[in-house]
Amino acid sequence: MASIFGFGTVVGAMLVRKDVLPPNVPQFQPVDKESYVWDDYECDRCGNGIVGPRYTSVDKEAMFDLCSKCIVHAAEEFPDEELEEVEIPAKLTPRPSSTVATADVLQGKITGLYFSASWSPPCRQFMPLLAKYYKTLQGQGKQFEVVFVSSDRDEESFEDYFNEMPWFAVPLAAHDIHDKLVEAYNVKTFPTLVLIDEFGKTINAKAHNRIATDPSGAAFPYFPKSLQEMLGNHFVNRDGQEFSAEHLKDKFLGLYFSASWCNPCQQFTPLLEQAYLAAKDEGYAFEIILVSGDSSKKDYQEYMNKMPWPAIPFENAHIATEDLGDKFEVDGIPHLVILGPESSRPVVSKDAVAAVRSDMTAFPWPPKAVVDLSEGMRSNGFGIDKKAALVVFYETMSREDQAKVDVGLKSLATEFSKGVVCHGDECTYSDEPLVIFFTNKEDTDVGERLHHFVDQMIDEPHALLLDLPEQQVYVHRGGLDEATLRSLLKKYQSKLLEMSSLA
Repeated sequence: MASIFGFGTVVGAMLVRKDVLPPNVPQFQPVDKESYVWDDYECDRCGNGIVGPRYTSVDKEAMFDLCSKCIVHAAEEFPDEELEEVEIPAKLTPRPSSTVATADVLQGKITGLYFSASWSPPCRQFMPLLAKYYKTLQGQGKQFEVVFVSSDRDEESFEDYFNEMPWFAVPLAAHDIHDKLVEAYNVKTFPTLVLIDEFGKTINAKAHNRIATDPSGAAFPYFPKSLQEMLGNHFVNRDGQEFSAEHLKDKFLGLYFSASWCNPCQQFTPLLEQAYLAAKDEGYAFEIILVSGDSSKKDYQEYMNKMPWPAIPFENAHIATEDLGDKFEVDGIPHLVILGPESSRPVVSKDAVAAVRSDMTAFPWPPKAVVDLSEGMRSNGFGIDKKAALVVFYETMSREDQAKVDVGLKSLATEFSKGVVCHGDECTYSDEPLVIFFTNKEDTDVGERLHHFVDQMIDEPHALLLDLPEQQVYVHRGGLDEATLRSLLKKYQSKLLEMSSLA
């Protein structure tokens, strides 16, 4: 396999870097306090963007800001709050840039592709952690380098952000390289840190999740583990009995990601216990393993005492949560992964929470094609944030009419998604769904939050075609019969539907 650091390859033949300032140049620039622009901050009294001094609440839960013109009204507007002036951040003096040959600086090293942008608050929060981590590993002599892959919109933003970084970058003007990297490593969110070897092979696609929990780089470079390595060979139940992996052999396996501090988990656990015991009574070879997110052994033990199944021991639970959570794309709890009994452990359901809530007897709870929002936000194996979703709101319709709509939705789900197919230890989709399907039979908080994207509440039955990955939405106020919704989806499929940007 050819190295990715040759001419014309994915990361490009040349990278840019920021050089050290001359010794007589100060590291920081003087800041004009009166003209400083606070990006993304507005005065909570006048509504204008804040320029110059900014005042904020000492109580961070209050979360309000005032500009210098409105601070005189603080006592009357916020009589119970104490305010303080926010220190204007120091701005680094721009460092000169130079270009380097990719092969000269990355050959033989593990490289972290840092997908980020200055306009992203999570990136701003993560970058200092990565910088400290980078310097730590450099100090240890590890063969590690970072390349910034920017999604900034203009050269000035890129330069200001890159000026804070001690590593290399793909030139902002190299749009083709940026696009190839985003596609090649399936980057969906910022920040993302992908660790690759010198041939471009992925070592860890979610290394950004490891920086905060492993600041010394003790487990670097986070090579993939087998499922058995992630699970371990030691499990314990609430009675103190210990089990080995042999206890799980030839059984369906449920990985239950949960924690005592999670209210939805506390509500779901009794339902899961009923489903678990019912499956056992029916003679199914089935076991669940708790993957705990509790941070104290006391909370871990008290919560495990409510469950009849074993758990990963507390001492191993934290790293197991990270490893297994990355493998199965767990982005919230409660989360229940169902694996098949074969030695390859095929994925039966990426998240069976909604299926268990819907029908506790439907073992082994394969992905549902149509899910009510009261049951969860994953349908047909995908989260509502990962796929375009057709959400039908019909709270005011009779149960009989709702049932008719449900029949049509299930037919459409079959038509636009061919379902789950498992091969080996992974599940794929014979045809990845165009959309996933949800209903809202009764008023729910989730349904109300989804309407924030259209900035309106609608009383009559309707549907939202919500495309969160593309930040678009369409409000459908017409009929909810199968033929009408099929026509709507066909237009969306043909890109003839006039979508609106999210509010």
